[in-house]
Amino acid sequence: MQFNFPDHTKIVLDATGTWCHFWHLPEDAAKNLEETGALVEAALDGRSVLSYPLQTLLNFTAPPRQPAPRVGTRSSSNPTRHRPEIRPELQGIPAANQLRRKIEFIRDVVREWNSNGGIGNSDTSREGRLRWTGVRETKNVQIPSKHVWVTIGARWGDERLSAYVDPRKPAELGPDIDETKKSSR
Repeated sequence: MQFNFPDHTKIVLDATGTWCHFWHLPEDAAKNLEETGALVEAALDGRSVLSYPLQTLLNFTAPPRQPAPRVGTRSSSNPTRHRPEIRPELQGIPAANQLRRKIEFIRDVVREWNSNGGIGNSDTSREGRLRWTGVRETKNVQIPSKHVWVTIGARWGDERLSAYVDPRKPAELGPDIDETKKSSR
């Protein structure tokens, strides 16, 4: 499953939800975006990907735990199981790019799908539409901007809903956009 976020990051999870590919902004660009709402164009060119087990990414800043030795027994640790070594310069990237918050959002989306009978089956009412309220560009962007919800194959068809959203207040929906009406120009 692939999830794209408005800060130009992307998360791809394997079918089991245990392996994660995380396309992210450079750490300094992600922090600057959160603080100022602005993203310099060079930050998009500096994006890269971290591919690790999801739990490893969520614990990136935590140092490896060493099991406490048991008195009078041999170590029971598995010598073939290794925790990935994370280079220090990478350790702050997931937090700066709000990985944990994004995974929690994905969890909420999947829970909603499950409670509504399958992938893509979301609450499409104005009040119930899930939306990412985390970091996004708020400077040098169109206000309001168009926010789109798309389901492919859910409820045995495709559906597309759109509304205007002020990126400075992403939790508040503006007017819905009727995309069935084409411009007569």
